[in-house]
Amino acid sequence: MQGIYREDYFPNGCVCTLSHTVKYRAIHEMIAKLPLFRCIGDTKAFEKDVVKRERMQSTGLGWGVAVAHGISCTGAIGIGLGISPKGIDYNAIDRKPVHLLFMIATPPHREEEYLHVLSALVKLLRKPEFRSCLLKLPSMKKKEGFLRQAFASQLALETG
Repeated sequence: MQGIYREDYFPNGCVCTLSHTVKYRAIHEMIAKLPLFRCIGDTKAFEKDVVKRERMQSTGLGWGVAVAHGISCTGAIGIGLGISPKGIDYNAIDRKPVHLLFMIATPPHREEEYLHVLSALVKLLRKPEFRSCLLKLPSMKKKEGFLRQAFASQLALETG
């Protein structure tokens, strides 16, 4: 699928630090903090959708990573990242705390694109050097730039 990548999957201000260490409070904090999620229209409905999905099955993948997701009213897919220095008790598959909480907002009519985006993101997150570098970068701006560049490269591999 060519031409799928758009620069705004990770819009400016898409990374924040999270202070809550409890899963649902961290989700709420992230939605409240990031402009990406405040712009989706009905943030309460979006949060409810994310929480509903998490109650069915945790999106904690292991490696200190979770990828939460929900349906949004926007016309575009957007991804945010909450970084938890303390770690979030997330009921991850490996039972370890989550330090990188990604959240994807997806409009209902973009399922195929969402699957490509999710696949690229998960393949990127499986790389220990990527996770380590992301955590070590000194500023949110540098983390965003690194994230955008790495994701664009991975998505290009996915979509040809």
